[in-house]
Amino acid sequence: MQVVLWDTTHEHERIARMKAASNKQETQDAGDEAAIPIVKCKYATTIEFSHHHVIMDLQWLPGIEISTRGKVTNAEPRECSFLATTSGDGKVNFWDVRVERLMKKGRKAEDSLELVWKPAHSIHIISLIGMDLGGLRMCFNFRELDKGAFFVGSADGELVYAEFVRPEGEDNPEYTKSCVQAHVAPIMALERSPFFDDIILTVGDWSFQIWREGHASPLFTSGYAAEMYTCGCWSPSRPAVVYLTDQAGNLEVWDLLDRSHEPSIKVTLASTPFMSMSFMGASSSTASAAAPTATSAAGAGPSASAVAQQQQQQQAGQFLALGDSVGVLRIVEIPRNLRRPMQSERKALAAFLDREGERVADVEARKPLREKSVAAAEEARKKAADEAEAAAKDSAAQKDQPNQPASPTKATIKSAAHLAALELDEKAEAEYFKLEHRLKVQLGLIEETEAETPRR
Repeated sequence: MQVVLWDTTHEHERIARMKAASNKQETQDAGDEAAIPIVKCKYATTIEFSHHHVIMDLQWLPGIEISTRGKVTNAEPRECSFLATTSGDGKVNFWDVRVERLMKKGRKAEDSLELVWKPAHSIHIISLIGMDLGGLRMCFNFRELDKGAFFVGSADGELVYAEFVRPEGEDNPEYTKSCVQAHVAPIMALERSPFFDDIILTVGDWSFQIWREGHASPLFTSGYAAEMYTCGCWSPSRPAVVYLTDQAGNLEVWDLLDRSHEPSIKVTLASTPFMSMSFMGASSSTASAAAPTATSAAGAGPSASAVAQQQQQQQAGQFLALGDSVGVLRIVEIPRNLRRPMQSERKALAAFLDREGERVADVEARKPLREKSVAAAEEARKKAADEAEAAAKDSAAQKDQPNQPASPTKATIKSAAHLAALELDEKAEAEYFKLEHRLKVQLGLIEETEAETPRR
């Protein structure tokens, strides 16, 4: 499947000229429909060098340069010349959009569609079973792109941690570093927290999970919902708030500091499932606002400019764009209490995540003990079943040979001891009733001739 690039820099001027020229011509008939302007693409990737399956995710990579040998160098922070794509063929391709560099001297711009646009760098991702990973979503750390680490979510619910930088001296390196089964259905959303560089949100099947980079188990897993989730994202202004949509057209708002077992707000906005969601302007505002807050873990707080920018955004309002499966776009205005962070909310969420991390570590530490106890219980159950089977065989052998004295077994010994204990209990009870009868006669409560009436 191809990547297609449009350059709309001067298209609005061309369309304006076309409209001006059409106004000079005769007025169209009332029944004629206005023609929709056509904007042709500037470049398209070559099919044989593109993905072999549908491209599921595309992300821009600002501030870096990637060579054909997989080397990454820093570029101007505001410069964005590379993008990454993933597909079900197990590949992650990195494209340089400065396609004009491929033109040879003397070639005309009209020949641009004849260019062979192929990826500058390509890596192969492997799944848990050793097959091509069916990539659906990608997640990069835009503050540390030069390190090359990123996450990929698959159509089988796998979460892969990989690196796209080729190591020195290796021609065929292993780019997949770890792979875990996160969900039982496709991962529909994969997003890094704008306030914590090492916290990842995954949304799939009927739940969402929060992961810490470098850990093989999630810190937090929500309960199963009634409908499968289709989208999810972090709030750009509140660290502890997560937004989710499901197949029934519901929008859920989870405030992890308010309640962690159910959504704080759930509202039905459509009768069709939502397939995409994004905060308007979140890509730029969260990047600038999260950069200073990422250092606050070491004791430093956000800069004055970032605080002023956040306050300005909160006053201007916050809007969430939702697109459903039939192509309808809805713009939801976020209420004030969901866009204004609480006092020390980031610190409170950090404490919540630390507690969850300690809980997960404790569960992992007790895992060998639980496995050992389960194995011991299974062994005892098996031993008891073997003894019962042996006793059944002995009893069957005794029935077949009634004249032959039977050898005592554990089962027969246990039954004899039980009968002896019952006989002793009956003797003790009879002796008790005799003493009770004698005492009642001495007290004059009953006649001596009256029979004993044992109570049961």
